[in-house]
Amino acid sequence: MGRPPGRPRLSSTPDAPGAEGLEAVDELEPLEPEELTAAALEGRARLTPEVLKALNDTWREVVQYDDDASKALARRIVGRLRRASHLELHPGCSRVTIDVPMLPNKVFVRINERTYFGTLEVWECEARTILGLVHHARLVEAARLDDKGGGGFLDLDSPLGQRARAIQSA
Repeated sequence: MGRPPGRPRLSSTPDAPGAEGLEAVDELEPLEPEELTAAALEGRARLTPEVLKALNDTWREVVQYDDDASKALARRIVGRLRRASHLELHPGCSRVTIDVPMLPNKVFVRINERTYFGTLEVWECEARTILGLVHHARLVEAARLDDKGGGGFLDLDSPLGQRARAIQSA
């Protein structure tokens, strides 16, 4: 089956029209963030870390305004970032295989309604997020079990401890 109706064909050939303009922006002197944003939205600049930062900063500035031009610019920035591939957004990121365990409270790791469990091949940045969530869940569960087994000790520096001392002295 082909592309969905209404969507333009994307050329993946390196000699596509406009490909020679991509190098032109990279060879010039450093540009201002507004110029980098305009170049990226017009297709004249590759997504480098500087261009990504400029796009993100510009989006943060214009998303709060209610006029039509700001809303249109924010939509164009979001559209450009959605069309970007993972390697454009995270250069040097590789695929890794990880084993995701069930969390201590008998649930699975979920990110954006996607469940992660078992042996999976994911991007390295995604793996760091998943394993960070597993680590955090284990810390929370350990703290919960520690509080449960504490046996009712009272922190004497807390306001509750001060109240207990006042009751005892009365």
